[in-house]
Amino acid sequence: MKISKNLPNLGGSISPNLLEGEKIGQIERVHLVANRIMRLNAIEKGIELIDMGTDYYYPFYHEYEPTKQALQALGSYADEVLHYPSSYGLISLRSSFQDFMSTQFNVELDLHQEIMITTGASQVFDALSRSFAGTYVLIPEFTLSTVAIIAGGNGAKLIRLPVGKCGFFDLIEAEKIVNNLPEKSIRFLYLNSPCNPNGKVAKWEYLNELVQFALRQEILILHDMDSWYTTHNNETDLVNILEIPQAKRCSLTVLSLSKEFGLPGLRIGLVAGNDYAINVIRMHNSTFSVMIPEVCQYAAKAALDSFNAEHQKPEINEYVGYLIKKSIAGWQSMGWPPEAIHSPDGGFKYLLSVPPHLQSQGEFTAVELFDYYVLSRAYVKLSTIRSFNPERQQYIRLIVMQNEALLEEAFRRMKEIGVDYHSMQLPDSLGQEYATLIKENIGGDF
Repeated sequence: MKISKNLPNLGGSISPNLLEGEKIGQIERVHLVANRIMRLNAIEKGIELIDMGTDYYYPFYHEYEPTKQALQALGSYADEVLHYPSSYGLISLRSSFQDFMSTQFNVELDLHQEIMITTGASQVFDALSRSFAGTYVLIPEFTLSTVAIIAGGNGAKLIRLPVGKCGFFDLIEAEKIVNNLPEKSIRFLYLNSPCNPNGKVAKWEYLNELVQFALRQEILILHDMDSWYTTHNNETDLVNILEIPQAKRCSLTVLSLSKEFGLPGLRIGLVAGNDYAINVIRMHNSTFSVMIPEVCQYAAKAALDSFNAEHQKPEINEYVGYLIKKSIAGWQSMGWPPEAIHSPDGGFKYLLSVPPHLQSQGEFTAVELFDYYVLSRAYVKLSTIRSFNPERQQYIRLIVMQNEALLEEAFRRMKEIGVDYHSMQLPDSLGQEYATLIKENIGGDF
């Protein structure tokens, strides 16, 4: 964090909560800085950097009708920027989301009390962690860095719950942990299904047990369902938490348009569930003047209104599944055994074990060095599990958001620099090289 050189007490010093949030996000910050610097380096050399580690853009929706309708709406409603929007969201968008939840998940919602529009899922994390006075936020062992950063930056104490065989919280252990807390004061429990980073999907039976656990302990569940359609086998059913009986008593869900419509720039979060928690978010957003541009809301409405689960989406889903299988085959061609590739059930992300013979160097773990080696030599950016839990270092995280040609090029480049599960070696000076790059470029921007 930069400190004012001339006026060190400017502003009365920096908030400890902000400093804590930055500390929690340091690993993700380094990942983004390295990505930016090497992208500029690649441009200077006339090379296209292939990003398999940052979900910046989803290229599957150029001809998708709901996406095209959303883009058209941005032009049709451009004059909406001439006035201030409200903090609650357009009632017409809430109505469209109400219809969507009924059709897609058979969940019936009160238009006025159980639905809220926000500026993306991250703003929901912020509103809940700022508005509730509980001491703790419960998160999975592997958690999206944004959740940990925002909750920690808002003063919550993070408790990572151990993962069971199902790929989600071990509820027996979770109950023990909660019962042993000095005070049972919990802002919310965060659940991501399909899960980023491992692609696991929570089944109905598990979600039912989770709701019963939350009711016993009086805990609010926040189900982040950023991927609500994409699956990779016929056995996987994407269940929303609100489908579970009594879930509305203790649960919220947030969906977005980013991954399933390819519209991350709209920054629209669609929130539904417990009426008390919905009202808390409304109080927060109204009090702190959080307003959602209406032109973006009309675009979101256009996408939802033209969505048909049987039209075009199955073909896109099939193509994404094909690309994931192709990427897995690419890792297998470089020696990765089946047990080192953790295939996803849903979403766009999965985990890959780092070659076990690679060693850490100085402050950097083997997984960070592997990531940097591939980035700096092949201009292919991956990401590491340390962004999801700084104490873990066994996995690379992959995001499949490339077309087939780019995917093939990524593996060609990696093979060219000697990436191999059994035999690859990293230069002894790689850690020092990486440290120098970070020291010279870890300025105030990402």
